[in-house]
Amino acid sequence: MTVYLNSTKRQPINKRSKHTQKNGNLQFSQILYTLLGFILILGLLYGAIANKVVTTGYDIKFIEKKLANLKNKNDELKIIISELKSVRTLEGKITEIGMIEPKDADYIRLGKEVALKK
Repeated sequence: MTVYLNSTKRQPINKRSKHTQKNGNLQFSQILYTLLGFILILGLLYGAIANKVVTTGYDIKFIEKKLANLKNKNDELKIIISELKSVRTLEGKITEIGMIEPKDADYIRLGKEVALKK
């Protein structure tokens, strides 16, 4: 019979066991998945914000175009108002409705001129 003097197995002191290696890989994969999830969420938020900026830009252009059209229409209406207020137009309207020009006008003077105070 042979007897081995150092028959006891030596355990490595500083090496990790299989259980701790699995936990170490699990922690790394958790960190990796968390980081990837965070990057995905940031990417989605960036896309949503970029979409909102583009949509707002189109809305601003539409409103500016509408404002320009309203300014043009306002200018056209001011021209029509000034034409309707002209003396020539008013004289034409007076004859259309049958009004006549007064011949002899009498003015009454009260002695003192009176004005309203504001």
